[in-house]
Amino acid sequence: MRQLEPFRTQIRAFTGEFEPMSFFRLEAGDALPQHLRRHLPEMLYVPPQAMRESLPTHSQSECLRGTPIGGDRSTSILLADLDQAGAPRLAFDVARTIDALLLEEYHPGLEPTVEMRLPFNYSLLPPWVKGMARLVRNGQLSREPAIPFPTTEPACVVEWLRELAAWGNAPQSSRCSRIEWPNGHQAAVAISHDVDTDWVFRHPDWLERFVAAEAEHGLTGGWYCVPAWSQSRQSERGIQRLIDLGCEVGCHGYNHDAKWPLLTGSGFARRVEAVKKFRDRWGLRGFRSEWLWRTPQFLSTLAGIFDYDTSVPTVSSLFTSGSRNGCGTCLPYVTFGGMIELPLTLPMDEHRHSSGLSLDAFWHGQVERAARIVEQGGLVMLSLHPQPHQAANAPTLAAVSATLKEIASIGNLWMARPDQIADWARTSLKSGEAALAR
Repeated sequence: MRQLEPFRTQIRAFTGEFEPMSFFRLEAGDALPQHLRRHLPEMLYVPPQAMRESLPTHSQSECLRGTPIGGDRSTSILLADLDQAGAPRLAFDVARTIDALLLEEYHPGLEPTVEMRLPFNYSLLPPWVKGMARLVRNGQLSREPAIPFPTTEPACVVEWLRELAAWGNAPQSSRCSRIEWPNGHQAAVAISHDVDTDWVFRHPDWLERFVAAEAEHGLTGGWYCVPAWSQSRQSERGIQRLIDLGCEVGCHGYNHDAKWPLLTGSGFARRVEAVKKFRDRWGLRGFRSEWLWRTPQFLSTLAGIFDYDTSVPTVSSLFTSGSRNGCGTCLPYVTFGGMIELPLTLPMDEHRHSSGLSLDAFWHGQVERAARIVEQGGLVMLSLHPQPHQAANAPTLAAVSATLKEIASIGNLWMARPDQIADWARTSLKSGEAALAR
């Protein structure tokens, strides 16, 4: 392994510490098959534990070469080639690399924001105040990390790695696989809602507008509600109305102060018990964390409470500075504790403000992203926030409706609730579940 040391780049993490990470810029060789060349990601993370004995420095049948970030081509290594018999050889364990991406081992963790450090719950602020605060912090949140990895273009990196493993006759990860959707559908589509406060329950006309707009295009959504905001009679009526309309209701953290995953001891345990009571009260099966905040320990805890989680984006530039974060796949997979994870494969509606895009440009981009996910046979997961400074306003809802119409027009899509997709994914991935607990 000594020869690999020059290829490990030291990246300063947001904690102020240096962590060893292996990021490579990829270059296709002449012998790489066209389908792998077409979807070749610009960059790849390979965990040190996944590196095998090095291939020859030079090969007459080079397939894939990697240059470490910050190095030049003279420091590159051969990652794949063909042996004398024409059989593929890989210099790294693809399955171990996929697992490292799905479990986000390539970054040292998420960085707490100012809101998480406040002595009070920022969610108690009026929507207009939160809207103003968003304008102030957007510049900080929209900064691109030092290493733009993972990427979803031209394809999700995990999907490309699975194609690489198939070509190289290498073992696949038991955490993920291509999913054959019901009735021959090419891909799946779901829409979800982060009910951060009780605003939409105090304005039931907006709840009806959201549900009707989505039903017009064949979608029945998942609504992830905050337990602390769901105790009033108005909230209970709203939740029951969603259930009566055939929607799924899930759990969205505890009180939306975004501090739960950071707690330990009795403070953490009290929230666990409160969330269990909320789960039992409404028969909830799915969970989404506040601000998508997650740690391995937190997800492992959730695995003992809920059937599935949907807190991990495919890719995000928020809360990390060394690299991006996210799972790098557009398909459901098995995360910590053997729990099904439904990744957020499209940016949330809130991302429009930090991106600086106009309303039309942002939602047009969502359609383009969805089309690429459909081509890969993945899950298109949209997410809305039903509050006036986010999605609960006439221009945004009109843009969302137009987007859903365009996505639906792609055709041959399974429009389903998140819990239905989680059930299907669990069945599809069940053969590998026995080896998943870690």
